[in-house]
Amino acid sequence: IGGEGHDGPYLTDTIMVVSIKPSTGEVGLLSIPRDMLARFKDGNWYKINQIYSMGKVSSEELGEKYIVETVEDLLDADIHYFGIVSFAGFEEFIDEIGGITVNVPRGFTDPSYPTADFKTKVVGFQPGWQTMDGATALIYARSRYGDNFEGSDFARSRRQQLIMEAVKEKLFKFSTLLNPEKISAIFDLLGSSVETNLSVWQALKIAQMTKETTEDKIYRIVLDDGPDSILEPGFTAEGAWILKPKDGNYTTLARQFKNIFEAGNLKEENAKIAVQNGTETNGLAYWTSVFLERLGYQIFSWKNAQTQDYQRTVIYDLTDGNKKDTLKMLKTELEAYAAKPVPDYLLNQSQTEAASAKTKPDFIVILGIDHALRFKLPKLEEIATITPAAATTTLEILPTSTLPNL
Repeated sequence: IGGEGHDGPYLTDTIMVVSIKPSTGEVGLLSIPRDMLARFKDGNWYKINQIYSMGKVSSEELGEKYIVETVEDLLDADIHYFGIVSFAGFEEFIDEIGGITVNVPRGFTDPSYPTADFKTKVVGFQPGWQTMDGATALIYARSRYGDNFEGSDFARSRRQQLIMEAVKEKLFKFSTLLNPEKISAIFDLLGSSVETNLSVWQALKIAQMTKETTEDKIYRIVLDDGPDSILEPGFTAEGAWILKPKDGNYTTLARQFKNIFEAGNLKEENAKIAVQNGTETNGLAYWTSVFLERLGYQIFSWKNAQTQDYQRTVIYDLTDGNKKDTLKMLKTELEAYAAKPVPDYLLNQSQTEAASAKTKPDFIVILGIDHALRFKLPKLEEIATITPAAATTTLEILPTSTLPNL
């Protein structure tokens, strides 16, 4: 949050959910866009960045209670610990640990970065490894109007996840930063800049869980408004820009978050998926392939099925059950069933493909009408979408007519 002295001091500028698997040290990161709709306990819908502010203006404790409960409902998951950090607290923390080193994947220039006196200035970053102090890291995390495809909240979310990983690396680089006295000193330094229910000892325990976590054990979900996203952009009757779920509810998001650690199993099995369109819905195989690839599946091919009269989505396993995790997740994600035996024409088809590509698919998915009815294809104008300037942080109750049918 911006904190006192900033415009909209209690609007959440960034919302990130971190899940840790204690047995393996794996870490899942989910960045929630601040313009995404969320249903509040009063039954109305708001941009999620407003929820904390709505409670905070009533009492000190209600802000954290409101945002935690809202995210729990959104993800159908328990949030055990929370931390709410102001811009000042973020800067102090980064400086206290001696700065961080970030590998900037893409350079950019932002001509409109907000300053403390409510004006703007030009900021920019070059690609490559850079050491950042607190002030620089905050600029990198907050910048919203950069060029080179860095001018959106979704680009910010990816940068913020990079900062989280850089903080972890810095903390574990120097073991002295993991002793109780040092952690306690950091907590005391931050003081009123941080709200948390996490004790020093709990912070140390979490640190120990993840001290051996490597890059390949960190799984990320960044929600955006791309054509392959589960969200789509829209406007309220008043013209405010919002993000809402394509399928009318957040069941898909909750399932993806619940299964975030399955990405490791997908990577390990490395199964190749051939997707075929068994309906008359144009583009269904392609966009389903894009969607699955985003979730971590390896797409072998996409094309039309032999016929377009499939009522239900079916999966054929060509591995004889050797890649069970992938099959289980595909069945859940596509609400499909696994059929046996594999038809001869599909076996012959895979053999022909193997001869030319020197490899063959592990699974053949034939999409049916059931999937076509559930899966929302992007509109033509959405294919090259970006965050519009109309995105706003004003507090508003959204009229029922503008809401998804949840």
